[in-house]
Amino acid sequence: NSLCVANQYTDEDKLLEEITVADAMRTNFAVVTPSMSVQETLNVMITRKEWCALLVHDTNILEGLVTLSDIQQEATLFFQDAEEKVSYAFI
Repeated sequence: NSLCVANQYTDEDKLLEEITVADAMRTNFAVVTPSMSVQETLNVMITRKEWCALLVHDTNILEGLVTLSDIQQEATLFFQDAEEKVSYAFI
């Protein structure tokens, strides 16, 4: 097995033995609050070039993670519901 890292092929077993999770993890994330709008959240994520943001309560308690995919899925459902309501209005 081999794993391509920074244009170098490295033995995967050696890599897995030498790198700890602490070495690989990130500690600086975009942070949003539950009261923020989707537009505000997208602005934070796009400005920071992030695909996700930590959802943190006002008392700095982690509530969850929101991703661009989550927002896209919710928007799709929102527009599908709106189309159904419009089509029922004409029946």
